[in-house]
This record gives sequence, C-alpha cells and structure tokens, in this order.
Amino acid sequence: MEQLRLGQEASKAMIEANMDHRLRRALLRKYMGQPVLLQPGDLCYYWRDTPAGSSTKLKWRGPATVIMREPGQHGPHTDIYWIGHGTVLLRAAPEHIKPATPTQDTTEKFRDPLDTAKQALANIRQREE
Repeated sequence: MEQLRLGQEASKAMIEANMDHRLRRALLRKYMGQPVLLQPGDLCYYWRDTPAGSSTKLKWRGPATVIMREPGQHGPHTDIYWIGHGTVLLRAAPEHIKPATPTQDTTEKFRDPLDTAKQALANIRQREE
C-alpha cells in the first residue's frame, strides 16, 4: 500500500510540475490576443526558441519581411506566414508574428510593399546559387 501511495504522490507531483512549466512558458510569451493581419512586404518580428545551451530561452527576432500569407483552414487568423529574414525563408504561425514599428527612413516609406517582398524572396534565391 505504501508503494502505491508513493507512486500516486509522485505521479501527482509530476503532473503539477508539468502544468506549472506550461503555464510559466505561456505567461512568458506574453500573448497579445488577436493577431494583426500582415500583408506581403510588411516588416515583422517573429518568435523563436533559442538553442538548448543558451541562457535566454525565449526570443523575438527580426525584422523580417512578409513574403506571403498561406490561407488557413479556419479563417484569416489561422493563416501561416512565410517570411524572409536575410537569406532564410521561415514559416510562422500568426501568434508568433508581431508587426514591426515603421522606421523613420524616408526611402522605406515610398517603397511598394510587394516590391519589398519580391526583394526578400530574391535574397533567399541568391543563397541557393
């Protein structure tokens, strides 16, 4: 009986620790509610976990350029974003994307967002060559 009781207590402790870990992780991500719909050419930051040996585990990266938005099965807030950061093409969920604040650079203000997306895609294609 003692072994069964200890096994149940250990199982309960593991479940509580797992729930605590998941809750802490969710709170650290600072979910902001409904995601903003971004268009191709928009600048954004994207969420990635850092490698296992790093001291900071959670990190926003970017800015990246939205290349396209893949339609989701359950409406616009389930779309998948394809973004380009440097010469890397990434796939990200809408809750892992946040819009970048507009820069004060005047040359960036007058660029067509579609041209910006095409340029980001061209940078990625150059990497393959």
